[in-house]
Amino acid sequence: MTIYEVSTDLSLLKFQQVHLFSDFANEGFTQILEVYTFTNSSDKAVNIATDGQSIPFITLPKGATEVGFQLGQDSAPFMGSTDGVAIPPNEKAYSVVAFFSLPYDKKTLEINQKFVLDAPSVLLLIPEGLKVSGDQLTSGGIQKIQNGSFQTFNASDLKAGDTLTFTVSGEPIIPTASEPAAPASKNQTLLISIGVFGVVLIIAGVWMYLRDRNRPDEDKEEGGQDEFASSEDVLDAILALDDLHRASKISDEAYQNRRAELKDILKNA
Repeated sequence: MTIYEVSTDLSLLKFQQVHLFSDFANEGFTQILEVYTFTNSSDKAVNIATDGQSIPFITLPKGATEVGFQLGQDSAPFMGSTDGVAIPPNEKAYSVVAFFSLPYDKKTLEINQKFVLDAPSVLLLIPEGLKVSGDQLTSGGIQKIQNGSFQTFNASDLKAGDTLTFTVSGEPIIPTASEPAAPASKNQTLLISIGVFGVVLIIAGVWMYLRDRNRPDEDKEEGGQDEFASSEDVLDAILALDDLHRASKISDEAYQNRRAELKDILKNA
């Protein structure tokens, strides 16, 4: 057993990369996921005092509601402490997913994301069709994920205390059933080339959870029938689910249950 000296110095933690993913498909609000990947390469265990509702080294934009946090699938393990959690030194990276909602009236939303720790690399994925502006952002082009297209933006060398500010306006392009999905091999190549394939799978897994959590109760009572434009959309959902399961991003039980639901929907389509 290794015993570490305990410290409350948050600067011992180092962000490797921060990913921000948004969905503007809902009326009146947008849901945002932020994936924080960080390390502790010091010789001390960093103690994080938390009430379970917030994390000291992760701040969220003003106005955030329905806030939640989840440990990333591939994260190094946290340790329990008397007033929160401890993050011991580890060669493997830690990851935390933060998810929340912000009000959006389809006009203009300004997002001010402050960083408690240095953030050398930040990647944004914003649905295609929306207008995004920010002096700190550099466009990375369009990225296709399943049937959706996302604009990618990069920000770099943000220091502790800095705020990433950008505005979003307009409406996203809603893909139609007639639009062909990009070949899976091409998608994988593109995602791996920008280093976010694993993160996108994490995002997809959490997004499935959020979608099911936010589904109206009456829909669940009617058998949980999802709204799919065509049988092709259902097949795409099954393929995406299979990819998540193969990558060990969702549990066997959740996979089997969801796949059975999709197969029933496909049978009745």
